[in-house]
Amino acid sequence: MVSNLINNAIKYSPNKDKILVTVKREKGQVRVEVQDFGIGIAKNMQDRIFDKFVQAHNRPDQGRLSSLGLGLFISSEIVQRHRGRIGCISDPGKGSTFHFSLPLKI
Repeated sequence: MVSNLINNAIKYSPNKDKILVTVKREKGQVRVEVQDFGIGIAKNMQDRIFDKFVQAHNRPDQGRLSSLGLGLFISSEIVQRHRGRIGCISDPGKGSTFHFSLPLKI
């Protein structure tokens, strides 16, 4: 799951030299954030990116990036089945921060 978020950050941050990964403990949970400084996600796609077979990027100026649209769906399912939460904050043209939280005790 973390590797999927990191791989996506690399894939959607062409020509960028940094990705930030943060892990912290807060309120009985562990929170993981993966921040990139890449192309970002259009506002109208942000609420659908965890759906099965959804590909947020298909822009003529960047070509279609290879993806089946399953990685974020699978990550979301894993997090939810472990009673966690997953989300994304994105600013088109500036990058995205994907985050998930999992309870430390189940």
